[in-house]
Formats: sequence, structure tokens, C-alpha cells
Amino acid sequence: MKIIDESEVFKVSLDHKESVIRFGGTNVLVVDNFYTNPDLVRELALTIPPTHRHMRDRYPGIMINASYDMSSLVDPYNNYIQTYFPNHLLTDYVCRVMDGATFLINVMQSYGLQNMPPHTDNPSRENLASSIFLNTPDECAGGTAFYEDGQMLGHVEMKYNRMIMYNQCAEHSGYLPEGSFESDLWRISQQFFI
Repeated sequence: MKIIDESEVFKVSLDHKESVIRFGGTNVLVVDNFYTNPDLVRELALTIPPTHRHMRDRYPGIMINASYDMSSLVDPYNNYIQTYFPNHLLTDYVCRVMDGATFLINVMQSYGLQNMPPHTDNPSRENLASSIFLNTPDECAGGTAFYEDGQMLGHVEMKYNRMIMYNQCAEHSGYLPEGSFESDLWRISQQFFI
């Protein structure tokens, strides 16, 4: 039996680049080279069959939701939040949520989703959402688009091992150019809701 070493799989890189992109009133933290071993995270995502059954309304794809020890992400996420989103969430809250987080992967294809309407994850101005793109460089296309009053302001480009974080109340959607994720190619991203 193969046993996972979560501290190695979900180890956060010390060699990364952080930046903030602003779309109207929304700040988006972008962290490139997020995981030390992104291939291990991607391999895990590709070995667990996704399901159509999920608890999130209106999600147009399929998903994976598995329980693993995510404690190696607690301190890095708390540091990002306290640095880039100060006065949002208390450290105790962030640590509790991230310690209980699951391996949540969104899986989707582009067919019929080019005009996916923007949505908010939660009306709260304090809570945050995070995605980590797990498609390899040759598979990457589009990204995550941000909106204001239904108008697209721009998007953060999908890049392998790129983490983004933003307020859950921000209008956003997956940005999947037509023909980008079809046949055996799926858009895969790890998600956190904090």
C-alpha cells in the first residue's frame, strides 16, 4: 500500500515570487512557484477520480474532495493573509480553518463555459478564497477573471504552480478560452475557502 507523506507533498516553496494585482476594488495576491513539489500535488489530483456530486451550488464542473493532513499550509497561508489582507481574519481562525481543510480540486472543461457568468463565493468582505493551478505549462490557458458590476476587468493568467488569493465577495469566474480544455484535457485547480 502506498502511504502519502503530506508534509512533502504539500510543502510550500521558499523560492517564490509574490505580487498583488488590482481589478477595480479587488486585490488579488499572486504567488508563483507556490509548492516545492507541485508534480506530487498534480499526481495526487490525477489519481483520485472526480465526482459530479458536490455541495457547491452552480459549480459547472466535477470535483475531488479528499481528507489529507494540510497542516504544512497553515503557517504560509496565515502569513500571506496577515501580510496582504490585514484586519480580515484572526490568526486563530485561519489556523483552525486551514488545519481542517481538505484536498479540494475543481475539474472542468471549456465546452459551453466561455460565457460562464461571474459569481461570488460568499458575501463576506473578510473571508478569502484561494486557487492553485495544477495544469502543466503546455496545458495552461485562460485563468481566473475578475468583474465589477458584471463587466470583466481582466484576469489572472493560469500558470503551473501559481496560487491566487482574493476576497470571497469578489465577482469572478474561471476564464476558459474556447477549445482550451477539451477531449482528455481538463482544467484542474486546488481550492481553499477561508
